[in-house]
This record gives sequence, C-alpha cells and structure tokens, in this order.
Amino acid sequence: MTFVVPAEETEQISLDDARAILADPLARPYVGAIAYHPYPYGSTYASVPNILATSGSGSADRGKIAVRNQLRDLGAQYGVPVFMVEVSHSDVPFGSFDGLRGRAIQIHDEMVYADVSAFFGMNAMWDSVTNDQHFAGRPNPGLFAETDTIVLIDDAAGQVFISEMGRAIGHYARFVPRGSVRVGASSDDALVQVTAFRVDAQDRLVLVAINNANAPRTLQVSLSGLALNAATPISGEQSTAGAYWQAVPTFAPTASGFTVVVSALSVTTFASALSGASPVADAGVPPDAQTNIDAAPSRDTGCNDMCSGQCTDLQIDPDNCGACADAVCHSEVCSSGAPACAPGRSACGTGFGCLGCKDLESDPTHCGMCGRQCSPGDYCSAGICTRTPAADAGPNPSDASMANDDAGPRFDDDASASTDAGVISADASPALSTATGAGCSCGATSNERGDVIPVLAGVFGLAWSRRRRRSSV
Repeated sequence: MTFVVPAEETEQISLDDARAILADPLARPYVGAIAYHPYPYGSTYASVPNILATSGSGSADRGKIAVRNQLRDLGAQYGVPVFMVEVSHSDVPFGSFDGLRGRAIQIHDEMVYADVSAFFGMNAMWDSVTNDQHFAGRPNPGLFAETDTIVLIDDAAGQVFISEMGRAIGHYARFVPRGSVRVGASSDDALVQVTAFRVDAQDRLVLVAINNANAPRTLQVSLSGLALNAATPISGEQSTAGAYWQAVPTFAPTASGFTVVVSALSVTTFASALSGASPVADAGVPPDAQTNIDAAPSRDTGCNDMCSGQCTDLQIDPDNCGACADAVCHSEVCSSGAPACAPGRSACGTGFGCLGCKDLESDPTHCGMCGRQCSPGDYCSAGICTRTPAADAGPNPSDASMANDDAGPRFDDDASASTDAGVISADASPALSTATGAGCSCGATSNERGDVIPVLAGVFGLAWSRRRRRSSV
C-alpha cells in the first residue's frame, strides 16, 4: 500500500514535508505520489485574477516556479509522480471566461513547472441539496459559489452545469486519455502558452494553445521527430468569452506542422493524426520529438525591441519594462528597464509589490511624508494638512480614484499586433506519462447534451475522497 503525501496547504510546506518523509528510508517505500495545494486563498495560483496578472500576462511568479521545479526534481529523484490535488476560491464569478482561461493557464503551468501527472479541481460534482445541507445554520453562498467544482447540479431545476474549471480541464481531458505522454512544448511569445501530448493509443498529437493576447495570433507549428498525417485534417475546439468548446474548422497540415490563427484571449485544442505508429524504444523511452511555436515576427524592423509583435523599448516602455509583458504599476514609470517613481513623487510602498509612488506635496494619505494621513475632509497643500484646498488641489481626498491609486499592477495587451508569424515547438523527450493517477472504473454516462463525462473522465482518471468527490485532469 502506498499513500499520496503530504498535500499540505501550500507548495512550500508540502515540499518540506515531502522531503522529510522521503528522506526516511522506512517511510519512503510507502510514498506513492507527492501532493501539494496552491493555497492560501488569494495566492498566485488559488486566485484566477492573480494567475491572469502573472503567467497570463507573460510574467509568471518566479517564486512559485522555483518551488514547483523543486517538487518536480524531488519526484524525479525518488521516482514518484507529483500531483496538484486541490484548488478553490477562484475569486471570479461562475460564468466568467476569466475562470476558464485562468485555470487552463494553471494546468499548463503545473505541468510545465512541476511536471505534474495529475491536476484536481475542488470536487468532481456538487449539488444544491448537498450544498444546503453543508451550509445549514450558517451563511449559504449558494450553489454557484463553487466555481472550482467541475460539475454543479441544481436538483430542483433538474439542470447540470459545467463550471469554467470543468471547461478548462475539458480542453485537456477530452482529447488526451490516460497513458498518453506529454512532450515539452515551447513558444517564443510570452503571451502564447502551449502544451503538447503524444497519444500513442490513437496515433495522434494533441496540442493545447492559450492565447493571452488581446489580438489574434497566427501560429506556425513545426515538429521534429514526429510526422503528421497530411491526408487527415486537423480538428479541434476553441473557447472564448463568447462561446465554450466550439468546433474549429478542419484544415490540412503538412507532415512537419501547420499554420493556424487563434482568436484573441482564447483556449484552443488541436488534434492531428500522426503518420504511422509512434515507435517506443526499450524501457518505455519514446523517441525524440519536438514541437516549437514561434509567435514573433521577423526582428529585421529597426526596432530596439519586439514584444507581442510590436516595436518597443524595454528601457522606457511601462507595459514592457525590462522584459516583455513586465508592466509597471499604475503610479510608476519605466526608467532604464526598471520601475521607478516619476520626478516629484516618492516611493511609499504598497501591499501589492508596487513602489507606491506618491506626491508628498498634495496626497492627503501621505502628506509631507509617507504614511502621514490628513484628517477626514482635510486637504494636503505643500506637504501640510489644511482645511482649505490649494487652487489646483484637484478632487476631494474622499474620491475613490485617489484612494485606489496603487490598487495593483497594470497589465495591458492592447498594443499587440493583430497577427504575428509564429511557430510551435515540442521538447525532445517526454516530460511525463499520464498513466499515473488514482484508478477508477467509472461508467460512461452523460446528460442529454452528452458533454459532462468528457470532463469527468479526465486525462488522469478520477480521484475520490470520503467527504467530497474530486476530479482530476
């Protein structure tokens, strides 16, 4: 018997505990998988707005990447898989496309950085009767507060709803069965994320592309070590804010790849037949395979730098400061490739990692010095709190726009070009086998639309707990 351990609240605590357990030669044989949660609530990968503001804006949280790399390396060291076993509290409402795109990005990141072989939503399903029983005697947020449960069931109305988490999982699970192999994939556009799988049982390649730009992208997909069947059209599905899981028009590839346009702010899955069986070498080691995405146009443009298909200067561009998609906060400027306060403003700090640039001469919350707040109704003039506004004092200090001057970083993709030449690539060796995961001989059932079970079936099967059922990709 082996166990999934330790599944602590945070990635770091899970890593520390897993290291201690695996370092014990008596405990080590009982470890079947390393598990972690990405909490607390509001952290980078629990909160969808945070996902979209980091990885979804081309600048992943380096600290979260580092701990995921360590979890990956620990699993490789001891030969055990790594699972991301629960996430909830998306901080976006049910029905918001941000939830779908954000969780699709998270699935990509957990695979790429932690090399996970299982990804779990909060619950496989949750119904209104259970919800009412669960919250009996305390405030009930309602059935649709369960934004990270895969399927919600309204018992009274007899309706089944797939959440945005379920739709995100479906972009992977409905095309990639257990036993498939993920091959590393790369993109040269920070706003285009790609994950690729070799499905040996069906002789096909599946690619999930997430376009986080506010403009369409033309992707040029190139393969190495694999060949597509040029006689079989490529099919797939795309989700945007306007519609989920919509079939994309089929199109013909070449043996070495294909070119396709993906919509702005979209998640798209492509499935293409491979040319002949994919041979597997002895010991289960597959042949080299590469899938590369280059979403950047030619750099022969006379520009200082190129970001998302547009000329820029990384030394002064506030939306691409020092690196593409590294935006400065609202009150900051970009100087020499780093965030800075404009002349006449001072760095007072915020709780959001921003400099918190303030005008100490006129800011009633930082009057004369950082943190000195004028009394309600007072103004700040020449660094002194006063009941009389200066002639150019501007809005009253109670104005919300002043109070929220540094509510968080600014990310804006409006400058991106409408299309870019691009190429998709996959790494030489497989990153993981999806054959791992908790087994479940669940029967295939569906609602009248026939689209529930593809989500529940999952790439990695289903995992169950005693209290609440959870589903994995």
